[in-house]
Amino acid sequence: MIFTIGYLGGANYPKIILNNHPSGWGAGFILNTNKPFWPKTNCWGVINKLGARSDFPALKIHAVWKDDHTYDPKEHNPIINKEFDLARKFKNRHHSVASYFSPMCERDNRNQAVIDLFGRLKDKADGLIILNSYAKGGAIDGIMGEVHGTMAPPSGSYSFSFDGKQCFDADMEGFKQRHLRAELFEIWFSMCNGKYTDKAKGTKGADETPRSRRLAWPIGKHIKSVVPYAAERGAIEWRDNWIYKTHADQHSKTKPSPREGKPVMIIPQHGNVDLVTDNGTVIARLSPSAEPYKAPGSPQNGWSIYRAAEWGFELLDKARSLQGHPIVTVRVDGNAIGKINPAWRCGVTR
Repeated sequence: MIFTIGYLGGANYPKIILNNHPSGWGAGFILNTNKPFWPKTNCWGVINKLGARSDFPALKIHAVWKDDHTYDPKEHNPIINKEFDLARKFKNRHHSVASYFSPMCERDNRNQAVIDLFGRLKDKADGLIILNSYAKGGAIDGIMGEVHGTMAPPSGSYSFSFDGKQCFDADMEGFKQRHLRAELFEIWFSMCNGKYTDKAKGTKGADETPRSRRLAWPIGKHIKSVVPYAAERGAIEWRDNWIYKTHADQHSKTKPSPREGKPVMIIPQHGNVDLVTDNGTVIARLSPSAEPYKAPGSPQNGWSIYRAAEWGFELLDKARSLQGHPIVTVRVDGNAIGKINPAWRCGVTR
């Protein structure tokens, strides 16, 4: 399994990618969307620079994204053909990079034109691995499939990607176990698309910014914060209905505010909350919020909220440097209540 990050709109933040992309990880991009387009659309500059790195194992590209998930040969074939030629040139320059080419991302329709498209691409692949990213369109014989989100693993070799929901808030252990057979395991969060939240369009708090005006692109710490997912979480001791959320929700339409993106703990206990290593070193004291958690109808309504001053991956690095592993004890007023990995969501997931 190769872990990848789905940068998707990466043409809009190439320096962030190049300065922070983790060694040994692959990357995924969407090269073209329907209108409104992203502010910048040409990803090949950053792709070629990644490909030149000796520690870059895999590239996955989707030639076309269509909001209605349909394939129109007249509209899309010229775009797909152009990107296909560029992808083959990339593969010929970078033989050691496993290169996956998907003509469309999350295709819904299935007809003879779709079958013919994949047959033609496979015949001329020239070292590329042709990928069928489908939603309702289904698998195609002889073509490697890609599933997203909660879709079931298909038979044979396949690629998996998070989609629509922040990887930060997911049951990452569960997803990794479910997709042990995946060749590619792609991490995704909404900032990769320039959106500050993953809330669905039309719901309270959703990011309704048109694609052409989005500005909430990742910062370097967003990228660094997902790297721990490639390792094992470790053995935690945490109540199923308690919440340790590694990334506080972002509401800023550009970069995260000082407290956004950092851990939040929601528990019934009230007091001084410390994260403590095996040797008793306190690596963080979480600050209590003035107001209790407000979620009418939920079991956590009225519980205490605590916030960390550093990112979860930074706390993990501190713990590992002091004790050789990431698991820390949570103490409230000196009393141990559980153990967590500070870079992984623990307890309630979504």
